[in-house]
Amino acid sequence: MIKTEIERLVSLLQAMTLQRMNALRDGKHSEAEQIRSVQEDIDNKIQELTCMAQVETAIRRKVWENTEI
Repeated sequence: MIKTEIERLVSLLQAMTLQRMNALRDGKHSEAEQIRSVQEDIDNKIQELTCMAQVETAIRRKVWENTEI
């Protein structure tokens, strides 16, 4: 589930990059700055979810090690 959300956010981030480039090309600097701000929030969320996924993996690995015969 976390991996799916990360992938969704990465795709959204990529789409927003294109929107931001178009805004800059069209001289819409305020719009480009707003997009950049949202991109920053999305990037922070991706980093947070990545850490959560790493913790989840470590926990599962530890549980697996403790249940081996």
